[in-house]
Amino acid sequence: MNAPAAELTEPTHRRGGGRLGRKALRSAPVASFPTLVRQIPAYEIVPDEAVELIHEESLKILEEVGCE
Repeated sequence: MNAPAAELTEPTHRRGGGRLGRKALRSAPVASFPTLVRQIPAYEIVPDEAVELIHEESLKILEEVGCE
């Protein structure tokens, strides 16, 4: 507990890297992950004609009621 005064007042040196350190971090290579391949097939829930009918009816509602 009785340490000399010189040991207590010695500054500790810490290097943060500054601008070059931040630049090195930003330009570091980014780890890439393998691309996932979708194994589930796409399902057609409703036929294209039904989707078109829903779209036309939604446009009609939007025209009559509007967007509030």
